[in-house]
Amino acid sequence: MSDDRKKQDVIPPSSTSRLPATTPPRPTLPSLPTSSGASTFWNPPTEVARRDTEFIQRHADKLRAMTDQAAAFRQLVEERDALGMAIARTRSIDERCAHAYERERLARFNELRVLQLEHQLAEVNAKIALAQAERLYAQYRPEPPAAPPTQAPPPPAVPVGLSPTEIEELVRTSLPEVSPETLRTLSLLLQGRLAEKKS
Repeated sequence: MSDDRKKQDVIPPSSTSRLPATTPPRPTLPSLPTSSGASTFWNPPTEVARRDTEFIQRHADKLRAMTDQAAAFRQLVEERDALGMAIARTRSIDERCAHAYERERLARFNELRVLQLEHQLAEVNAKIALAQAERLYAQYRPEPPAAPPTQAPPPPAVPVGLSPTEIEELVRTSLPEVSPETLRTLSLLLQGRLAEKKS
């Protein structure tokens, strides 16, 4: 007895024990009649059979009407459910519009990115083909003949026995880029050298 009390103190009561007991709904099937209740004591057997047939036919019509009513009720419930879902969807119009816009924007961006990559790939392939063609052409291209070395033109010969004036005139005509001051200085130097040689 003490052990049972200890177990009750340690183990808390289950929360499910406080919930009311519920039984799942069970559909009730109607019983099918087999006789109209006509007595064969007062009626001949053919009359009893006719009455039973009419009673069963009326019962079948009733069951058919109840089936149609149940189908109509089910359709009504489905339509009301669809209406409720449509009304609930109107609350998320902004979110669905934003979702559709973002999805289409990403699709357009992805399409442009793929197109750009395809163009870049085509350009790289064209460059590779061009480099291969140039390398192949360089292998079979004949080498041009070597050009003869260019020689600098000889300096103008200075005539022997010219006077400083003639030398100055010759330099002025052959070298027009020489300034007059340089020509004057050169003429003075030549005159001084000639004077030194004469002395």
